[in-house]
Amino acid sequence: MIFPYLKYLIFIFKPPSLCCITMNKEAIDLILEQNPQLRNKREAFEALKPGAYFWHHSWGVGCVQAEDETNHRIIIKFESQEEPRSMDPVFCIQKLIGIAEDHVLVEARKQPDVIRNLQKNKPCELAIKVLTTLPNHSASGPELENILSQVLSFILTPAQFKHWWINLQKAMVKDPRISTPKRKTDPYQLREEPILPEQEILEEFYLTRRPLEKIALGAKLYQLADSIDAIRNDLPQVLEELTRAIQNARQLTQAQRLEGCWVRNNLARYLHESVEELAPTSQSIIRESENLNELAEALPHMYYPRFLDLLTRTYTDPEDWKKIILNLLKHSNARLTAECINFLLERDCEDLLKKTLQKWLQEQSLRSSVLIWIIRHRALPNYSNLLENILGVRLLNCIFQAIDSDALNVAPGRRIALVEEVNNDQQLIADLLKDADLNLASDLARNLLMNQGFDTLKKRSLMARFIRVFPELQRLTEGKEASHEERLLVSQASLDAAKEEYLSLINEKIPANKAAIAAARELGDLSENSEYKMARQDQSVLLARKSMLEKSLNHAQVINMDEVTTDKVNVGTKVTLKDDKGKDVSYVILGAWDSDPKKNILSYQTPLAKEMLGKKLNDTVTLPSGQKLKISSISRWAQK
Repeated sequence: MIFPYLKYLIFIFKPPSLCCITMNKEAIDLILEQNPQLRNKREAFEALKPGAYFWHHSWGVGCVQAEDETNHRIIIKFESQEEPRSMDPVFCIQKLIGIAEDHVLVEARKQPDVIRNLQKNKPCELAIKVLTTLPNHSASGPELENILSQVLSFILTPAQFKHWWINLQKAMVKDPRISTPKRKTDPYQLREEPILPEQEILEEFYLTRRPLEKIALGAKLYQLADSIDAIRNDLPQVLEELTRAIQNARQLTQAQRLEGCWVRNNLARYLHESVEELAPTSQSIIRESENLNELAEALPHMYYPRFLDLLTRTYTDPEDWKKIILNLLKHSNARLTAECINFLLERDCEDLLKKTLQKWLQEQSLRSSVLIWIIRHRALPNYSNLLENILGVRLLNCIFQAIDSDALNVAPGRRIALVEEVNNDQQLIADLLKDADLNLASDLARNLLMNQGFDTLKKRSLMARFIRVFPELQRLTEGKEASHEERLLVSQASLDAAKEEYLSLINEKIPANKAAIAAARELGDLSENSEYKMARQDQSVLLARKSMLEKSLNHAQVINMDEVTTDKVNVGTKVTLKDDKGKDVSYVILGAWDSDPKKNILSYQTPLAKEMLGKKLNDTVTLPSGQKLKISSISRWAQK
């Protein structure tokens, strides 16, 4: 979609030659008489001629094919549509944007071989051709990308264009005619005079006093290493300034210092043979780091292989570096997870890795990133031996516990990656329940229904997969157990908020949507009316939300927080838990709609809350991570 940038496509309609006009003067006069507000648009109506190109915000580029004189309509073929559209001329003038005949979008359609040759052999020339047509010969990254995607839409698929655009960005960095963005907000711009990018980066390097920016500019210089001769005379000073920045900049983190060290070493290889001896060394930064997990988390992904290799050279005893890398794996993000696993496998550590994964599974301490890796790689032959004793009901239970734990630690509404992975993998539930009995499957299904990380639709979808394996589990979604779950305990405040949302739906949003649907109908053919389709989609969402609120409000029961007893854990109590080191953590258990994980406020329906409900002072509570804590106090919660 490029409609935010239509200012680059608009042209002033010029009266075409009489032989090109398809709408006769009488027809235009009649339209203007019926629509006096369009009297200044005569030239626009005259430009609705065969071969003229236009842009629509939903359908993209279209070309006028003919005029239906009988019905006074214009026939336009849009590239995104299979069949030509018959359109009212007034609608065309109001909704379509004309594209200038000399614009590159039109040239791409009229001379496709020329554009195809530029795309394949001279990509920077094509970018320059686009920039030349734009105001000030400049465009932001998204603007240039989107215009080029439309220019090449008939040549490249979206996936091919994405790959081509990445390569074009790299090529433009080295083109002396194009100034590329230094920050996200900067544009691509044609230079008045070509200048080597290395010299431009060097100038910035010397001017900046910020160590982090010096490191970034040093990395850019290295990316242009195929023309290093252009900066060879400057390299000694560049290396000196980089070293000074790494050594003296207190504001740099250890990860930034390590990255700076690597950037300096990359450039130093053009002058020195033993770059690892340049102080500070990368190994010295590793030894100074108190928390390697935090250091790894802060490193750019591209440095992970180099970081892991550095660990083996810093800690020469294999037992030491293996232990460190396994600890990194346990707390890793998604990209580091894969790097750690493959790094260990490449160094014949499969047995150690296998035993470690089985131990974490037994302890139910597998984290989300490792679980996602297991889910994605479980069917690949290369990992069959590694995962042969991992797949099963214990892994599924671990997945649900990890999701429940993640839900406590992310902001409301934030996407949980493990939830999406489980929901999108249609075969996962069946694979992991393959050797389970009905009792185990029932327990897991109940955990799913109470898990606060899944929304209602995802729970239904996953329950259907449980039922395909164990049809007996249908009872969990109907009958006695369903009727028991119908009663929803809620606070007065959350009930009032739900009622307010419901009233807003029926009094404001749904009526406004009906009006939008009625207005969209007036635009004509409903099968070709994107405005109508969008309004109907909004209607589906609003009515679904209305239905869900009605059902929830019918089953809601307000609990009086002021009457809650504290002899045991109840809905409306604050519970303080203490670990064996004396560290406290407190949770408040409230109604079904009151959950606020950032404040440790739990719905009574969550697994952790259910674990605590009914327990008394000094009883033991098991967290989703498997950690056991003791209840040190129970008090009535009072809203501030």
